[in-house]
Amino acid sequence: MTKTFTYNLTFKLQMMLMTLLAMTALPIVMLWYHNSEKVMFQTIERLYQYSSANLKERLDEQFQDARQIFEQQTRIRQELINIVADSSLLLDHIVTMLNHHYNVDYYYFANPQGGLLSFGYSNGGFTLLQSAQEKAGPLNSFTTNFNGQKRQFTAMRGFFDARERDWYKDSLKTDQPVWSKMYPGAVDTSLLGISLTKAFRDEAGKLLGVWGVDLTLNSLIKELKSNKLSDNGEVLLFNNDGQILASTDKRHTLQNGQLPSINKQATPVISQLLRQNTASTDTVKLVDTGQQQWVALTSYYQLAQNNVINILFYSPLSDFSPPLNTVKRAGLLFTIVISLLALFIGALATRHVLKPIHQLILATRRIREGDLHTRIPLKRRDEVGLLADNFNQMSDHLVSTLQALRAEQDKTLRLNALLEEQNHSLETRVAIRTRELKAANQKLKHMAYSDYLTGIANRRSFWERLENDSQCQPGWLLLMDLDNFKRVNDQYGHHIGDNILKHFAQVCDGILRHNLEDSEALFGRIGGEEFAIWLPGIDDDTVQQLSSQLMDGLKKCPYLHNGQSIYVSTSIGASYCQQDPHQAYATADQRLYDAKEKGKNQAVLSS
Repeated sequence: MTKTFTYNLTFKLQMMLMTLLAMTALPIVMLWYHNSEKVMFQTIERLYQYSSANLKERLDEQFQDARQIFEQQTRIRQELINIVADSSLLLDHIVTMLNHHYNVDYYYFANPQGGLLSFGYSNGGFTLLQSAQEKAGPLNSFTTNFNGQKRQFTAMRGFFDARERDWYKDSLKTDQPVWSKMYPGAVDTSLLGISLTKAFRDEAGKLLGVWGVDLTLNSLIKELKSNKLSDNGEVLLFNNDGQILASTDKRHTLQNGQLPSINKQATPVISQLLRQNTASTDTVKLVDTGQQQWVALTSYYQLAQNNVINILFYSPLSDFSPPLNTVKRAGLLFTIVISLLALFIGALATRHVLKPIHQLILATRRIREGDLHTRIPLKRRDEVGLLADNFNQMSDHLVSTLQALRAEQDKTLRLNALLEEQNHSLETRVAIRTRELKAANQKLKHMAYSDYLTGIANRRSFWERLENDSQCQPGWLLLMDLDNFKRVNDQYGHHIGDNILKHFAQVCDGILRHNLEDSEALFGRIGGEEFAIWLPGIDDDTVQQLSSQLMDGLKKCPYLHNGQSIYVSTSIGASYCQQDPHQAYATADQRLYDAKEKGKNQAVLSS
């Protein structure tokens, strides 16, 4: 009986169907079931990373207005020297700038005598603060309209000397804008604020005063709430001193003008999350606090070199468990139902297929015995019915077909020989065409990623490589701009100007290859006469030395035109790049501008 089942097609089909179902459905279900938590963590991580990116964009928007004010000051520096000498012009400038930068609350200027002139938003209106005698002394307060007119005296505050303020003192230590630490507001202690100040000097280096802007950050609370992933989850910002700057938890608000601190007594859960989640950033970690499991992610926002805003997202794991368990049970039940339905349908299909096959077996047995006129009495419109019809036609034409096969045998041999010859010819043509297409594709790739004039990397290729490499390894970004290139174009024409650009690229490329043989340096043209060099893993001394060699090489290798030497020089701005190529580009561009201002044909590196 066992042997009968072994050779039974129905039994084999049923066993094959069940085996196939077990080998496909069950492993998939088990794999999905056991990996569902991993998928959940990956989903939470992507959501937290997306929320972190949104928060950082919002912080960028908040602080960008303040940075733009000081960038604009650099462009109108000469005008500002005259403006700060006239109090009416100074007020007009401050009012105009404030009305064009909506994220800035106060814009002010403190002179070297300790006097202050400040204009900004306060309690839904505009407030003007002005030292009574433009020097240290009483400070008058006025309410005004948006353009600083229609003043109404409100109060005279006590003695005020800007020179005694920390923001004034800190600004004198550097030529760059200085961010303060976040602090509760002096008037309204429920408001969280931050200042950006910069010393202002004339061309001789004489101090003319200190510019400053103030921003309030309470609008961030609404942004934090929109990035919560669960009802019981929280989002908070804190500094490196462990002070909470902003939080979706109402318990973390300012108390008597003081920032709340993270410690075991006041914030035990946050303290333990941070203590166990310090290995990496932007990665979700599962933390067990003893009483409950939490999923947490930490990130940071680099406000300045020594000023970092840390971001913490955390939610109890129990917020995500109910929907996960529901999906698990539903998936398991769905799989069982589908499996049973597949077995039932498979049994019906097997019976429907095997019944006409038995009839075909009987007919073929009779033909084997010599009865070529055998017919199969089967009328169906499916593949089995078509097989029966073809089988009947085969019986009718079997004899004539055998005779025709002999006649066709010789013809087939001749056709096979011809076909072999044609195949060989076709393979040869295909190989030639393949080589041509490969060469054309390589040419197109070279054109897409290389500058058409100089042959070096174009802007697109350079930025793709810079954005990828800077995430893995820090380095230096150098921006180079040909000095007086417009005058060369005007004097010799654009054709000679193009030749000079190619000559410039060849000289610089040769110097880079000679001095950085084992380096992964990248040289590209990113504008008309603007070039860029990416130097990963290079120290600042090497960058300074290489900049000097580039300028010396150009001086020693002038472009020759009709026996005339055309000397080309370049100004170089360099910035250290560490995972933020756009910021590095802005800094290098500023250094390039400084090099131009200092007389060109020189290199300026960021400090």
